[in-house]
Amino acid sequence: MVCQQIIRPLHRETPLQMSQEMSDLLGCPVMMKMENLQLAGSYKMRGIGNRCQMALLRGAERFVGASGGNAGVALARAARILNVPATVYVPVTASPMVIKKLQQDGAVVRTVGNNFSEAARAAQHEVDEPRVTFIHAYDHPDIWEGHTSLVQELVYSCPKPSCIITAVGGGGLLTGILMGLKEYGWTDVPLVAMETEGANCFNLSMHANKKITLSQINSIAVTLGAASVCDELMRLKDDFKIYSRVITDKQAVESCIQFADSERLVVEPACGAALSAIYCGVVTDLANQGHVDLSSGPAVLVVCGGSGVSLEQLQIWDRDFGINYYAPSAPETILGTLKYQQKSDFIK
Repeated sequence: MVCQQIIRPLHRETPLQMSQEMSDLLGCPVMMKMENLQLAGSYKMRGIGNRCQMALLRGAERFVGASGGNAGVALARAARILNVPATVYVPVTASPMVIKKLQQDGAVVRTVGNNFSEAARAAQHEVDEPRVTFIHAYDHPDIWEGHTSLVQELVYSCPKPSCIITAVGGGGLLTGILMGLKEYGWTDVPLVAMETEGANCFNLSMHANKKITLSQINSIAVTLGAASVCDELMRLKDDFKIYSRVITDKQAVESCIQFADSERLVVEPACGAALSAIYCGVVTDLANQGHVDLSSGPAVLVVCGGSGVSLEQLQIWDRDFGINYYAPSAPETILGTLKYQQKSDFIK
């Protein structure tokens, strides 16, 4: 039974479908890679699933991780599928919604620390026990290898894209995408890497040309809230055309609301950061500047998903940011008008 589970990946091949509204906005086909349909609700199942399977092959009998978000949810689900006990350390900022999902999949949940780093340090104490493997949220070769499967699916399902749009947190997904592009000979495909203000460690690192560590996370997109990106991403970045852009929390939330309205799907603000590349005109600006050739192929948008969101939560953010899309007495609201304000974010 275990051998069969290990041979077959834990992630599923997700649909690639066109968004008519976003295609009309951008002026070229926008193909959505629907990672929100993964078993654990996000792309994390690719990397975390592969990491858990490889750890099991190497003799692991228990998994320990630290995450207040999607990495923890993916770890709990992978452990449940593989029938391996798992403990997930979460910071006090973890949402009750995420904690409930961890417990539903049978993980032991321990709340320690005010942020991911403090929770991760506490989790490391358990790794000294025999046959216990620490499953990092994004920084491990097995995780990056798991994420390369996303590019493999693109290669076999669509023409070479004019660009690939994704959100960036700790850089595990982007690292896997870069490795996949190299493996399949798509190194000339531009990457649009989106972050929110207050969680933009990659953008700061690109500007400084060295890894920058944030002292704190000040963004509603908590699942982008890594203090720094992985070293491997910094090693790979110069071999690719990466355009790093930063948007506001309000733009990310507005993009989530517009996506829910047009595509009838609910995703986290971390995913909204990627969506805003279309809705707020970031890719259009890059095309106008000659950095992206939209006539060369479809734009691929990674809809990374997320577990810490609901329609009720979207309505709360809508009120908190004064968007008022859901306000019954509000005048007709036209979304997608929070134009991206270009600063000095152009990278290369």
